Amino acid sequence: MKIMHISDLHFSKEMHKDAKSVHSVDLLKGIESLMRSENPDFLIVTGDITDDGHEKSLKNARDWLFNTLPIDVGPDAEQIGLRLDPKQVFFIPGNHDAFNVKGSRWRILWRQRSLDNFYDTFPNTVYNTLGKENDACRYFWLDRDGVQLYLCLVDSSYLGDSSGLANFNRPACGRWLREQARRILIWYENGISGKLQMPDESGLIPAQQFRGALKILMMHHYLFKPPIKRKIFDPFLRIINNTVAVKKNILLADFDSMLCGHKHVVWTDNRTYAQHLDKRATNRILFTAFKRQFGITSSPLLSDTMGRRINRALSTFILMLARKFRSEQNEDIQNEDIPNLIERYLHDIPEFERQLKELCTDTNPDFEDLEQYELDEIVAKLSELTQSQRIDLARVAAKQLRDCKSALGSREFLHIMSGSSGKKTCESDHRAVNLYEIVRNNSQIDVTVNQFLWGGDTTQSSSEPWIFRNTGLNAKMTYEFKDSRRIPS
Repeated sequence: MKIMHISDLHFSKEMHKDAKSVHSVDLLKGIESLMRSENPDFLIVTGDITDDGHEKSLKNARDWLFNTLPIDVGPDAEQIGLRLDPKQVFFIPGNHDAFNVKGSRWRILWRQRSLDNFYDTFPNTVYNTLGKENDACRYFWLDRDGVQLYLCLVDSSYLGDSSGLANFNRPACGRWLREQARRILIWYENGISGKLQMPDESGLIPAQQFRGALKILMMHHYLFKPPIKRKIFDPFLRIINNTVAVKKNILLADFDSMLCGHKHVVWTDNRTYAQHLDKRATNRILFTAFKRQFGITSSPLLSDTMGRRINRALSTFILMLARKFRSEQNEDIQNEDIPNLIERYLHDIPEFERQLKELCTDTNPDFEDLEQYELDEIVAKLSELTQSQRIDLARVAAKQLRDCKSALGSREFLHIMSGSSGKKTCESDHRAVNLYEIVRNNSQIDVTVNQFLWGGDTTQSSSEPWIFRNTGLNAKMTYEFKDSRRIPS
């Protein structure tokens, strides 16, 4: 399976060669050339399809993706376009697509307002419900050449507050709703139990295939900051709200990779789950894996339904007090973790519940807070078992969770940003197209990442020819995602 990944095209309203457009016609033609030479099975576009969210800009992007459009005036005007089948293309909106600019040239007034123009422009594709139903997230199941791929799309465009008051989030920030996180966790748990519907509702995705599939999340905003010099306002205007909680939810849903754009930088981050998780997050993942054994669904980790972050100064102060308090506690309790807790107390339900209540509080830096309904679900499930069954369960579950914890050290998570693929630039090598070649070798999935960069004299106008080049072996990386590395379900 071969997938092309582009991002941040920034289509403008005018397409003729002399237009003062934000997009580059030559870059768009270069993408077409690469599309013909590489012939990918699918195309992924991670947001900011337009520069201003204007109806005409969106129509230009739509025609370029699925048909053709002229780049000059008159009957002999040159036509460009990818002419793709809508079933080949997966795209999400970005913050620029939500600007809905009506004519103002004042950039300070360009704020995320709505995605109405975006939805109106793409009414007859598979994305017609994105953002209006399913809580702005969808999934697809791709099966080709022996490779199964679970692709999940999350719309991270932040539309600001409903009062219309200005705030720092509205220009470019991203966000996740609690319901979005809940939905991807439900989809994952249905998938590993063989209860997830095919997107076309033609049947259920087999559990074994889902467990062994490559799982890719795509959204517009990046999760991890690229290691580059940043403008002073970038941390405030470009980040995704509640980043830590969003990251935990993504890892709880067992994703192998995340594809994004937003910041016009070509960058790949490949670290293990363990490198992304602190002790609190690790315990939460282990506890979630334990709950799944009973058929209890995961709870998403966000501060509230609007994704607003808890005041960091206050939470930091609470954790400092908690660490001081816990340092004075019994060493056995201080070094407690989920596998030990299960092994030592599961045979005694009241004591197990008491230990959970003591450990899983907001003031404990090593554990996430548990809501009462979660405790009630666990107690109810355990009450259905005999004491002998609980003793056996404690032994088996503790071993499985320790194996799971060990697996986090080798379980890889690939975070890939595609540099803006179609916007004019005066910076070298910040415009790129990524190509992913995915091959299954028995129980192993090999993902080869090729990054194609734009070269040439980028200080010239867009009417000058651009040189399209492959960066060679230095940009060709192979990542292995083995089924054995997955979190035990």
